[in-house]
Amino acid sequence: MQTQVPPLLLILIFHTSASLICTHNCEQTFNISQPFNGFGHSCGRPVENAYRCYVKMQFFFHLNEVTTFLETDTSSDQDFIRIEPNRTKHFFYQIAHGCNHSDDCARIFAEKKMIEMKEKAYDVTYILNDFDSLLSRTDTNQELTCYDGNRTTDQCSTPDKLCFLEHNQISDETNALSCPQEYINPTVNIIVNDEGVGARLYVRCSRRLCNTAETVNEVKHILFKHKITDKNGRTRSWTTNIGITPIGVSFKIILALLFICIVNLK
Repeated sequence: MQTQVPPLLLILIFHTSASLICTHNCEQTFNISQPFNGFGHSCGRPVENAYRCYVKMQFFFHLNEVTTFLETDTSSDQDFIRIEPNRTKHFFYQIAHGCNHSDDCARIFAEKKMIEMKEKAYDVTYILNDFDSLLSRTDTNQELTCYDGNRTTDQCSTPDKLCFLEHNQISDETNALSCPQEYINPTVNIIVNDEGVGARLYVRCSRRLCNTAETVNEVKHILFKHKITDKNGRTRSWTTNIGITPIGVSFKIILALLFICIVNLK
């Protein structure tokens, strides 16, 4: 005899898995040096039966500003850092986070992250100077020599060319590229792109033979010294952010209901 699941159970399952409330269409800009008192209640609007809460936080530390966007989105988590130590003196840090384990979980995450980032009290000038000393050359009249992908040397034909490297944070492999073609105004910079399951570090530098694994280690050391990343160049403990939150409390409720149903049908 075929066993049917009671309609009431189906309704409960749907309700518990689709009853998430998220703040949507909320954008606010704050001064990082000023006290943070949370997001205004009038910012955005609550959305019921949302699939996922989402927040994007953009810290412009060189401007002492942060802009946050609260919405409903299915985009994946990502931390993105871009530091340009000489020409533009730019320190940008973007944090994107999605969750559905509790109502307004992205808003709660953002409020905690805001306090955490403010407490780091980054000395932007000190950070930029450290990277400038490591990656920038003082004599711009001579041709630049870089390593290419085969670990042989190559000279860049124009003074504004840069050495480039890409480091895979997961496999710990470094690939060098000599004098890459830049679209416009190439500048020395460091980029960290961390998505949990994938993480890469990119470096453009103008010192002779600077695109090496040794430079990667020095960059990681500076990032760690200033509490921008951990000692391995990672931005956060991703084990608490991926693979655990997608179902959360609702999943436990559903399992309990299914167990009760099976017992009653025997």
